[in-house]
Amino acid sequence: MIVADTDVLIDALRGREPASSRVADALRDGTLATTAVNCFRVPERSDYLIAGICLSRASSLLTRNRKHFERIAGLSLDSL
Repeated sequence: MIVADTDVLIDALRGREPASSRVADALRDGTLATTAVNCFRVPERSDYLIAGICLSRASSLLTRNRKHFERIAGLSLDSL
């Protein structure tokens, strides 16, 4: 399972590559997920909430904001 962060979803909806293709592929494969945190942003804490969800579900996070998440031990980051 791949959890898409807000930045990736916005890029995909705007048709920006490579996010658009990556999200389309994950949707087709049935491996794309997102979190309610992406809908209801909690300033400064949302990255930790998103990372915690990914860790608890053994999912990788698809994001352009790698520097926000690289400091979180055990979190698998997926690249575009």
